[in-house]
Amino acid sequence: MIRLEVEIPPSWGRVNRRYKGKRYRLSDTYKTFKAAIQEACEDALAQGAQPLEGAVSVSMWVYCEPGKTLDVDAVVKPTLDAMQKGGLFADDKQVIRLAVQREDNQDVGRVVVLVGEA
Repeated sequence: MIRLEVEIPPSWGRVNRRYKGKRYRLSDTYKTFKAAIQEACEDALAQGAQPLEGAVSVSMWVYCEPGKTLDVDAVVKPTLDAMQKGGLFADDKQVIRLAVQREDNQDVGRVVVLVGEA
């Protein structure tokens, strides 16, 4: 199992920012989150973890700060995309098992992810 822990990702509402009319671009907040996930993935791979080639199982725990809540589905897609970009697996289509749990009123907003072979 590979364990990652990063700050809470932005909800999809903040991923895309309107740019010059109807065109959209990724927000700076999302780019920062994606870089943090990619760095965590690269660190795991540098410490001997191997990229997953077959079916993948992902478990996520979303810890929300007091007064803040997130839809768990808003956390899943950007997290999987960033892990794919970080090299843990080639395609998020490899994920055949996904479990997500939200814990409210925690000290720090963060996501803990366990990734392994299914």
